[in-house]
Amino acid sequence: MQPLRHAIVAVSDWIADPAGLFVADFELLATLPGLQTLDLVCTASVLASGFHQRLDGWWPGLEEIDGTAVTPAVPPRRPYLVSRQHDEGDRVWTVHRDREEELHAIATRVAGTPDEWARTAVVFKRPLPYLYLAPETFGAAGITYRVFDTLPMAAEPLVAVVDLVLEAVETSFARDALLALVSSPHLRVLDQEQPVSRAAIASMNRTLSGERYLGGLDRLDAMTVATGDAAAGSAMRAAAALAHELSPLAEPEPASAKVARLTAFLRAHFAPPADNDPQADRDEGVRRRLLRLLDDIATAHQRHHDPTWTLDDLATTIRRWIGDQTIDPGIGDADGVALLDDQAARFAEFDDITVVGVIEHEWPERPRRNIFYPPGVLKALGWPSERDRRGADDARFLDLIASATRRVELSVFTLDDEALVSRSVQLDEVPAARLSAIVEPDASTVTATTLPHHTWSRLRDQRPPAADPAYHGFIGPRVSQPWSVSALETYIGCPFKFYAQHVLKLEEEPDDEEVMDPRRQGQFVHQVFEDFFREWQRDGHSAISPATLPLARERFVAVVDRALALLPEGEAALERTRLLGSSAASGLGEAVFRMEAERPVAVVERLLEHALKGTFRIQTADGPLDVELRGKADRVDLLEDGTFRLIDYKLGWPPDKGRALQLPIYSVCAEQRLSGHRGRQWTAGEAVYLAFKGPKRVVPLFTSSEARTEVLAAAQQRLADTLAAIGRGEFPPTPDDVFRCETCSFQAVCRKDYVGDV
Repeated sequence: MQPLRHAIVAVSDWIADPAGLFVADFELLATLPGLQTLDLVCTASVLASGFHQRLDGWWPGLEEIDGTAVTPAVPPRRPYLVSRQHDEGDRVWTVHRDREEELHAIATRVAGTPDEWARTAVVFKRPLPYLYLAPETFGAAGITYRVFDTLPMAAEPLVAVVDLVLEAVETSFARDALLALVSSPHLRVLDQEQPVSRAAIASMNRTLSGERYLGGLDRLDAMTVATGDAAAGSAMRAAAALAHELSPLAEPEPASAKVARLTAFLRAHFAPPADNDPQADRDEGVRRRLLRLLDDIATAHQRHHDPTWTLDDLATTIRRWIGDQTIDPGIGDADGVALLDDQAARFAEFDDITVVGVIEHEWPERPRRNIFYPPGVLKALGWPSERDRRGADDARFLDLIASATRRVELSVFTLDDEALVSRSVQLDEVPAARLSAIVEPDASTVTATTLPHHTWSRLRDQRPPAADPAYHGFIGPRVSQPWSVSALETYIGCPFKFYAQHVLKLEEEPDDEEVMDPRRQGQFVHQVFEDFFREWQRDGHSAISPATLPLARERFVAVVDRALALLPEGEAALERTRLLGSSAASGLGEAVFRMEAERPVAVVERLLEHALKGTFRIQTADGPLDVELRGKADRVDLLEDGTFRLIDYKLGWPPDKGRALQLPIYSVCAEQRLSGHRGRQWTAGEAVYLAFKGPKRVVPLFTSSEARTEVLAAAQQRLADTLAAIGRGEFPPTPDDVFRCETCSFQAVCRKDYVGDV
């Protein structure tokens, strides 16, 4: 082997360059046997930042050569710095909303000059997410580009299959994990040698959700046998087959055997690439790389050390190894725009450079603090000061922006993953580069005619302005139709949720909690009280008085026990506490019975789950208004004195009386519908919420006749205003409480960034 005769070092030390060499590395180079020539290549500005002084200390008498003295006599060309017309006057950088908009602006500008792409570069500090955004920006605009960085293998869609497999076993094949596994486009999921359809998987999802399946192979097998839905049965059989194949992973076994089992499953079930899939070659390369990695792990353990592994050991090791791997994206066109980081940009020559993402903590990178020693001790040991580091960072930045031969532009954005970010303080050093600045029109003013062949550009340029009402939930006038009162109350809580649920008819995500979701809990409680009062009246009882209170309690316990027998054990215990109470607090049943027993006027008839549907007249500030409504009152008690008591069961807190609609509007509607019932007029004498949460179980809507008139009048006006807003097509995402957004089922389609817009 020939000894190294000539070495060229193109990086400085670790103080002046994060990728630089340590003192020991320079000492090694100086003593390397056979090395005859050592060239250190460095810019004058980096030398002046302190590196020159350190070199003199390490290698006194080092020969120095000025590179400009040995180059041709033609002076190097200096680029001009692009300036945009802004209100801030001398600002010499461009501001965009986010990283994607940065690349869109560059694509818009260079799309019409393909002969210049090979001499154009986009320079960043961190490759991600720019490399992921490039296909959506440059690729969509028909601009060829080349990249010089590898990408993390863990971010490849195909590698996600490993996580899906491990999560399915880790959760004992819970519904979400199982659905994700059988829905993966990278796996072949077969039932009787036939692919399982998306419709069958959707049916399986509904079946598992309806039965509140929370996991467990035995329960999955039982449900697969018992289901009467052919489509759901097909998907469940396929899912159960995969689960049985994977279940041994949950048992301890030698590491090599466990990895081999996982590898065999992936080899057997990886789906072949689809026809004409542009991602097929890349996916195939990732698949080979992944399987080879797993084979190497299994082989290494088999040959050297093969401990017994649990599922956690397997998951931890596999995820760590995958996280360390990178892949070559295979994107490269010699005539395309170059996307590269600031380290690689030092060794290239471009006419046009755009430096993107010049924000705080990236330019310069945040230094790593030493947590073991105080600054005073480090300084005594020769540790560099922050001033030395910052000086070198600024020098490299100025070298970069002056390296283009024609044009350089600096780009800043303000929003990173919905978080506000600030520009880099290094932009204050730009004047030190002594570049001439010119003014160019903002990229947003470029018309669609610049890119006649690219649909995406035309669509972006033809967008209405952000102030357009369409951006804020206004869809235009709508045809009047009858609404349920509960839906209108949803509108008051959040207009956009009403729009998603009742206009777009989007389904809410099913709840996977170990207990019933609030909607099912409400249905269960309503059914229990309806069953109790029907049996109570059927047996000849009317009012619940102090004398009949013990009997009512006894009968209620029997009804509750009968209903709880149909629920899983965990749910039954919680619902029993909710309805019957505990030693700490009384239940809803006790609150319902005591409320009636303490009232002096007897009940003559109960209307349970009483439907209120049709045209009703409400009073508004502009006069009477006829509206079509539908609703269902939980309970209407007709009393001996010609009044009625309206009752609304609430499992949570009672609603804000200033926003509530159901109880007051039901009171108004019930007065109109009950007119003439039993040959008399009926008036709303009492309306109460029976709430499980809050300081009081019984919460009256009004406490006097004057308050009754005021509350009902306000609710009728609120109803009219709500119907008018719906008729105008106003559905902005403006919840009455922003905490609603945390549990909303429609977050995926809601523009939450507009919440709070005026």
